[in-house]
Amino acid sequence: MKKLLVGVLFCSLFGIGLSAQVSRGALTIVGSFAPAVSLTSTSYAQSLGSGAIRVNVQPSADGTATLTLLVRGNTAYALTASVASITGADPNSTVIVTPLNTNSTGARTIAQITANTSAANLAIAGAPAVILNGSRVSRGGNDLTPDNALAIQVRVDLPVGATSAALTFRTSAQ
Repeated sequence: MKKLLVGVLFCSLFGIGLSAQVSRGALTIVGSFAPAVSLTSTSYAQSLGSGAIRVNVQPSADGTATLTLLVRGNTAYALTASVASITGADPNSTVIVTPLNTNSTGARTIAQITANTSAANLAIAGAPAVILNGSRVSRGGNDLTPDNALAIQVRVDLPVGATSAALTFRTSAQ
């Protein structure tokens, strides 16, 4: 009985729904996990909470920067991008963010799951735009399981004269 109480307490703390049925001396427990998605980056990123991160990028000589994002989730998701700030460029200019396929991290790739990608032309401090959405990423495991994440390489095209930009990426369950 003590183990059952500990199990129910554990499940309630971690958002796991449970139901139990007793039939002819047998106990059947059926559970489900709450839909969840998370986002990290292989570069330094500041967590903003609620599935959002802020990444500061500096362009190379050709005016572009590349970063890799890792999406994890047990449900369908959307990934949005927005520009928080930019330094050294006309404030009315735009930043182009394009998701690309990558397999550099050992994680799953866009080609391995059902995902829709689209480039976004983002105004500074403008509304976020969806750059990727798709089906569940997770096949089981946990955050340390290498193939339990989707690696997305993102190309950022900065306007002429830009020396840096702060981009916000956010995942949400669909």
